[in-house]
Amino acid sequence: MNLSAACPTKTPRLLRTTLLIALWAWLAVACSRPEDRPRGQEPGTLRPGSGHTQETTPVAAEKPTSGPGAPAVKRISVKPGQVVTAIGDIHGDLTALRGALKLASAIDEKDQWIGGDGIVVLTGDYLDRGDDEKAIWDLLLALQGQGETTGGAVFPLIGNHEMLNAQGDFDSVSMRGKLAFNEKGLTRRQLFAPGGRLALLLRLCSCSL
Repeated sequence: MNLSAACPTKTPRLLRTTLLIALWAWLAVACSRPEDRPRGQEPGTLRPGSGHTQETTPVAAEKPTSGPGAPAVKRISVKPGQVVTAIGDIHGDLTALRGALKLASAIDEKDQWIGGDGIVVLTGDYLDRGDDEKAIWDLLLALQGQGETTGGAVFPLIGNHEMLNAQGDFDSVSMRGKLAFNEKGLTRRQLFAPGGRLALLLRLCSCSL
């Protein structure tokens, strides 16, 4: 006996039911994916009303405070015409850093800050590989102080190579680099260890995203 011939309406009805169940299951999965949420939406948070837009008000550079309540994000405002320079992956090459800073009119021939209210961002990885790490470190610290006096700013961010040093991984450090940071009987490893002078200086740096 031909069942489909005897019950001509059952097969289409079963097919429609199956398709509806599949569609419902797909929607349930799709709606739960993070990428389907509005930008910045986190699980368990309320979505902004449809008639409102979220705006962020630019503020002047905020210095992080100490303690567990320190802000995780440093926000800066950039004025029209203000020069912002980003430099990445210097890796112990002082000549390359000087060249980039001079190209941005941030320093003169004597490595003095002439950038006015300009902003220079080192996007990390200024340590390791090259032999000029210590000179780069000292130059960045000096420029930070000089830049502040003219309304400028120098932000050396933490890259993965700075994190490697903080974790005691010096596989990418040259022999000269290992010796350059030694001071007052302390080795590079001791200086970058938790509580060490260089580790504490890294703590003041922002993190790369």
